[in-house]
Amino acid sequence: MKELVAQKLPEFTYGYNYASPEENVDKPLTIAEKCRNHGWLLDEASIGYHAKISPFHTWDVYAKRMVEWGDKVRQLGGIYNPWPFDRGNMSTNNDIDWLQESIYHLLSGGRVWFGVGGYAKNNSALYGDFSRLAFRYNNIYSGWDLRLQPENQTSIRVKAPDTVWWKRFVFTNKSLDGKDQDIVHLVNSPRILDAEENPDSKVRPPTGPVEVVCAGHNGQKPVKAWLVMGESLTPDAEPKVQALPLELKNKDGGVSVTVPSLLYFKTVVFEY
Repeated sequence: MKELVAQKLPEFTYGYNYASPEENVDKPLTIAEKCRNHGWLLDEASIGYHAKISPFHTWDVYAKRMVEWGDKVRQLGGIYNPWPFDRGNMSTNNDIDWLQESIYHLLSGGRVWFGVGGYAKNNSALYGDFSRLAFRYNNIYSGWDLRLQPENQTSIRVKAPDTVWWKRFVFTNKSLDGKDQDIVHLVNSPRILDAEENPDSKVRPPTGPVEVVCAGHNGQKPVKAWLVMGESLTPDAEPKVQALPLELKNKDGGVSVTVPSLLYFKTVVFEY
C-alpha cells in the first residue's frame, strides 16, 4: 500500500501510535517499519512517567530513557514525538517540571505537541524560549546525522561539579555543509530528582566557569567552537537564543573552551 501511495504522493509520510520502547519489545521489524521514510512516532507512554509507580519518574532515569529512545528512532529514520506528563495539563505540571521535560524532549530530537505542554518558555526565570531554540538550531538538536555516543566515550570531557550532567548527552553530528561535529549538552541537574516533588520550582544556583575539553579524532583537532543557548549567558544577562563563538585553547593534545556559567542548559559544538 505504501508503495502505491508513494507513486501518487511521494512526499506523504505516515504517523503511528504505540511508539514507546516498552510497546515495541521484541518487535524490531515493526518499529523499523514505523520509522521507515520518516514516519512520525507518537510516544504516549510518557504521559504517565511522572507517576510514582513508573520506573521513569526520576529525572536521571527519565533523561536516559528519552534521549536513548529518541536516538534509536532517529537512526531508524523516524521522527520522534514524545508526549508530556499528563498530556500537558499544566495544572499538574509546574515550571521546573516543564523545564526538565523540555530539556530531554529537545535532546531526544522530539517534535513536541504545542498547545498541550509544548516547549518551556520563561524569560523571567532566565531560561528563555525552548521552542525558538529548537527551531533556530534544529540541526544541532534534531538533525538526521546526530548519533548519541556511549557514556565511556573519550572525545569529550567536562570539568565541572557532579551536579552538572553531560556524560549521557554527547553526540557526533555533521553540519549542514557536511563538516564533522562533536556536541555536548550541559544540564545543571534538578535539585529534586523526583518529578512533581518540587512545587516551588527550586533550582540549583548557576555554576561558575565550566571547562569543556575535546580530544579530537583521527588525528584532527576542532577548528572552531560555539556555545548555543536560549538561556542567559551569565546570571546578570537577559536570556537570548543565540550561538556565540568560543575561543579554542590547546589542551592535552586537543582543545578546550570555557563556558562562562551554566544556569540550566547550554550546548557546546565543536567543528572540524
